[in-house]
Amino acid sequence: MGDWPMARLGDLATYINGRPFKPSDWGTTGRPIIRIQNLTDPSAPFNFYTGSVDERNLIRAGDLLVSWSASLDAFIWHRGEAILNQHIFKVVEKTSSVDRQYLYYALREVMGEIRKQTHGATMKHINKPEFEAFEIPLPPLPQQQRIAQALKTRLAVVERGRQVSAERLQAASALTAAYLREVFETEEADEWQEFSLGDLALIVQNGLYKKAEFYGSGEPLIRMYNVDNGTWRLNHKELASVILADDEKEKFRLQARDLLVSRVNSYEQVGKSGIVSDAESSYFFENMLIRLRFVPEVDPLFMVQQLATRRVREALRGVAKRAIGQVSINSSDLRNLKVRLPDINRQKQISLLLDARIDSAASLRKLVSEEVLGFADIPSVLLRQAFSGAL
Repeated sequence: MGDWPMARLGDLATYINGRPFKPSDWGTTGRPIIRIQNLTDPSAPFNFYTGSVDERNLIRAGDLLVSWSASLDAFIWHRGEAILNQHIFKVVEKTSSVDRQYLYYALREVMGEIRKQTHGATMKHINKPEFEAFEIPLPPLPQQQRIAQALKTRLAVVERGRQVSAERLQAASALTAAYLREVFETEEADEWQEFSLGDLALIVQNGLYKKAEFYGSGEPLIRMYNVDNGTWRLNHKELASVILADDEKEKFRLQARDLLVSRVNSYEQVGKSGIVSDAESSYFFENMLIRLRFVPEVDPLFMVQQLATRRVREALRGVAKRAIGQVSINSSDLRNLKVRLPDINRQKQISLLLDARIDSAASLRKLVSEEVLGFADIPSVLLRQAFSGAL
């Protein structure tokens, strides 16, 4: 930071809180109202207001804003004239002391520090006196402008890199569905014999329900959270343990190559499926899942791949029952589900090839996801460097 003096935020600008609107004030015409979601998500819809507005609450392109509740951050507004909602400050800087772009980056750094301090808090906000008491380094105006320009240039490079990585991630995430289409939406697949899944299953069984007092020790339990949507491998994240009686162990013990289907979930996730590996063959499964075990003429790996296809997932969503915040399917829905099968040798040939391709896609998706996450930390590093005099 060198010899730069420190200055209170309250001495560098005036911070004007937005107008409190009631839902009854909202309309579909007039000026857009800037709420926090309109700052954090450019696709979020606006509410509008047709009444008169104090000039202090009017926002124009280029204005500097600070969200001081929930999402703690600073923003430059670029979307035309609008009205500021409460919980957001309009920042009117003292131009003789501070450059707006420099103050914007300084506020981003300050709000980042506040986010760290409130990490884990139920309500994240800061009151105005506390906010105005924060200090930032204040070099001379020409130096502020140089720092701001350097940050703008470097952050733009970072953002371009992040966008490229995000596009790569989107492409990698689409590979699994593409590979499934190449197998299950073909002329060959149209010729396969159709069955009701219930005619192929030896077991269609709901999982185990236990009261909370039995959890925390005992036997490993697979829950709905352990069935991944992007792959049919079961994950062991936050694997539960539960105390079971001997008859429960006998009834709900998993075997390798059993399938588990999510019967209660969100609309998007209901019906997602996983296959039990050898390592999980002594585990048990909860009542949010349905176990499937098939006759020898069915390759379970081929079946779990088919259950992940668009046709099957849409069929299950079509019969799902809706409740508040979730949907569900039942054993009868699965028994009645139509699936298509070639002979067992062809099933195994297809499933092994498809499994290898989708494993590769999952590895690529993981690699690119880590790349995207890596970009998230770079802006804060650059900001810290800038305000320590190291940029």
